[in-house]
Amino acid sequence: MSLPGYNRYLSNDSDEENDSIEILQRPHYKYHRYSLDLPGIMTKEQQTQIGVAGPKLIVAMVGLPARGKSYIVKKLRRYLTWLQYETKIFNVGNLRRNTAQLIKNGTAPNNHSHSFFDPNNEYAKNVRDQLAMDSLDELIYWLKTGGRVGIHDATNSTIARRKKILERCQRENNFKVLFIESICDDKEVLESNMRLKLSGPDYKNVDPEEALDDFRRRVANYERAYETIGEEEEKTDVEYCKLINVGKKIIAHNIKGYLSGQCIFYLMNLNLIDRQIWLTRHGESADNVSGRIGGDSSLSEKGRKFAACLSRFVHAQKMLFRQKQLENYREKIGSSTPPPEPPERNFLVWTSMLKRTIETVESLDPKEFDIMVNYYKNIF
Repeated sequence: MSLPGYNRYLSNDSDEENDSIEILQRPHYKYHRYSLDLPGIMTKEQQTQIGVAGPKLIVAMVGLPARGKSYIVKKLRRYLTWLQYETKIFNVGNLRRNTAQLIKNGTAPNNHSHSFFDPNNEYAKNVRDQLAMDSLDELIYWLKTGGRVGIHDATNSTIARRKKILERCQRENNFKVLFIESICDDKEVLESNMRLKLSGPDYKNVDPEEALDDFRRRVANYERAYETIGEEEEKTDVEYCKLINVGKKIIAHNIKGYLSGQCIFYLMNLNLIDRQIWLTRHGESADNVSGRIGGDSSLSEKGRKFAACLSRFVHAQKMLFRQKQLENYREKIGSSTPPPEPPERNFLVWTSMLKRTIETVESLDPKEFDIMVNYYKNIF
C-alpha cells in the first residue's frame, strides 16, 4: 500500500534492503513505493484475498444475562474489523424487541417481563427459540453475501439450543462455529451489570426498583434451565472457549484455524482496567520551520515551548487519573474510612529515536515517568 506523501526516491548507492529513504536530490533516481509496516493496514489485494480465503466463522455467544456478552462481542468485532475482516453482530434481544413492536393485537406480549423467560412457559420458549434461529438465518445470509465473521449475540444457554445452531450451520459449506461462553460469579460485577440493564430498552420508562426486581427474576428463570458448555460438546469436538470473570481464567477446547485462534488470542488479552493513552506529534523542529521533509533536526524555539507545555499537561493528567482511581476504589469499598491505597501504575512514555521526539519529552521527570526510546521501522 502506498500512502500519500510517503513516496520517495532512493539514491542509486543506497541499500534497498535497509529501506533507507532519502530526500529527493536528483530527478534520475529510481522510484519506489513504501508502506507503513503496521498490523491491520493492508493493500487492496490483501484485503481481497482475506475476504475470500478460508472458511467463514460464526461466533455464537453463550451465557446468562448480565455476564457481559454484548460488551465482549463489541470489543471482539472491533478487533476483527481492525484486522480487516468484515464482522457483524446479530443481537437476538434487539430482534425480539423489534418483533414485539410490530405485533398489533396479537397473542405475543409486547412487554417481555420475566415471565416471558420462564422455562416452563412453552409458548414463550418456542418464540425465543424461533427468534434465535431467525437471527442465525440473517447472519448466515450476510456471510453468504460477503461477510467473513458473524457474531450471534444471544444466551444460547441450553444444549438443545446449541445443537440447533450447529445443525443449521452444518447445512452450509465452508462455515465454522466457535462458541464463547461468558461466566461471571463476581457479585460486585454482576450487581453493576444488572443496574446497567435498567437504562436499556427493555426497561424504558419503568420504575428502577421494579425494573431491577423484574430483571433479577429473569436471570433466575434462565438459571433454572442453564446448561454450561462441557462434556456434551466435547463428544462431537465442538470448538469452544469459556471466559471466566472476563479473562481471569480461560478454558479452550479444540480451537482450530486462524480466525478462531485470533478470537481466543484477543480474549486472552482482554483488559478492562481503566487506562490513559495520549498520542501527540513532536514539537516543531528546525526542519519544519524551513519546510524540509525528513532529516533529524532539533526542536525550534516554538517546539521547546510545546515540550514544556506537554510536560505540564501530562503531569496534570497523571494526577487526575490517580485521583479518579482512588475515588473509584473508595466507592467500591463503600467505607468513609480511607482504605489502603491501590498501587499506582507506571506511566509509560514512548518516543522514536529521532532528536525531535526525544527532545519533546526531555522536560518529563524520568523519576516520575518511564521514558522508553524505541526503534519502530516506518512508524515515527
